[in-house]
Amino acid sequence: MTYGLTRIIHFFLLVHSIFSIPAAVLSFAFVSLDFISFIIQLVGGSYAGPTAPVEEQMKGVYIYMGGIGLQQFFIFMFLGLAVKFHLMMVRLERVGVAKRGWKRLLWTLSLFLLCRTICIFFRLVEFSAGQTSSNHLQFHDYYFYILEAVPMFFAILCYNLTHPGNILIGPEAELPGLWGMFKEKLCRGRRRRKRKILVDEDSQELIGKYAVMGDGKEPVR
Repeated sequence: MTYGLTRIIHFFLLVHSIFSIPAAVLSFAFVSLDFISFIIQLVGGSYAGPTAPVEEQMKGVYIYMGGIGLQQFFIFMFLGLAVKFHLMMVRLERVGVAKRGWKRLLWTLSLFLLCRTICIFFRLVEFSAGQTSSNHLQFHDYYFYILEAVPMFFAILCYNLTHPGNILIGPEAELPGLWGMFKEKLCRGRRRRKRKILVDEDSQELIGKYAVMGDGKEPVR
């Protein structure tokens, strides 16, 4: 999910960034945030074991809910980036420099996020209702099939019908690593400084020649 949008940003946007943040940095940030939410869910699941006391199980459930709620918050942030990307691509289309295929990929990603959001809200409602017999979501399997299995099936189907590898083709299709990006910027900075030093030296040499000519003397070669 995260890698998909950052690759789209890197491939379709001429500046390879959004909100002045490079795509590689966004990818690293969102992968790290997803990992944090996964660890929180893992901790919650370890507390909510079948042999644990009821109080500890509920504590684990609340921790798990916090983890998936945090993941949904990151998805909303992700959607904000997708909206910004859409607006930037519309402007590029108006001037005729937009690459083809971005709408199809963005719609696929949006449908995937919608399916994932349905699953997360289903889990939040299921666990918030407690583990009593009145909680029909935990004791009837058809809720699971309709609100989790079916959405995830369509999410996987979307990426099978519109695979990014069929559209993201070329040298810009590969998202550079974070270290590679910083290394490239460092090399660019060094080359820029070297060019500036050469230009300054040439300017000083020309100034010296013209100063000698102004004194009526032959310039030293």
